[in-house]
Amino acid sequence: MIKLPKWDQTLINKYNVSGPRYTSYPTALSLSGGYQQQDLVSAIKSSSSRSLSLYIHIPFCSELCYYCGCNKVITRHQSKADVYLDYLTKEIAAHAPLFKHYTVEQLHLGGGTPTFLTVKQMTRLINLLEQHFHFTRNTERGIEIDPRSLAKDMLIHLRVLGFNRVSFGIQDFNDEVQQAVNRTQQVDTVKTLITQARELGFKSINADMIYGLPKQTPQSFEKTIAQLIAL
Repeated sequence: MIKLPKWDQTLINKYNVSGPRYTSYPTALSLSGGYQQQDLVSAIKSSSSRSLSLYIHIPFCSELCYYCGCNKVITRHQSKADVYLDYLTKEIAAHAPLFKHYTVEQLHLGGGTPTFLTVKQMTRLINLLEQHFHFTRNTERGIEIDPRSLAKDMLIHLRVLGFNRVSFGIQDFNDEVQQAVNRTQQVDTVKTLITQARELGFKSINADMIYGLPKQTPQSFEKTIAQLIAL
């Protein structure tokens, strides 16, 4: 006799609400008002560490991936990134003096799609950061990459700009899954980029995968992971 699951409306009501973003810590639910600029300045000055990690969010994507919950702007107008960099320039100039005695140990570009930026825009951003912050030769410089839309020579240019870590957003190799989440790409494309990244000397090559997507099964995802390991 099959034992059916019991429907608990109390639990349904309890969890039928928007939750905090799991990739942020502390989550938004932990934040509160009343924190002033001087509190930030005091915390920076009183810190026993002089190591700094910088995260730059590039919110632009040329098309929408249906699973994504990140802060993003879907557009094909490259000029919007120039406007964004204009405002980012002002913000960096305003905050960088607070960290004049700090050394950047880690830099990470996330998104959105950081490689939405053109070579010229990417160069502008890195020059801006190097102008206002102290980097060492050993600073980890990482960036998230969408293999589908990477410009032809962008990996080479990223290496010239000092990037030494890359993370390719693959998610799944199964065709049905890719179509369901509006993110279609070929295994050969990813393989070519990983090979190029190795040849260019990136010290860390990461692949971003997701389980729990539409159309996925344990068997299909097992095949995807086997393809990833082969790469």
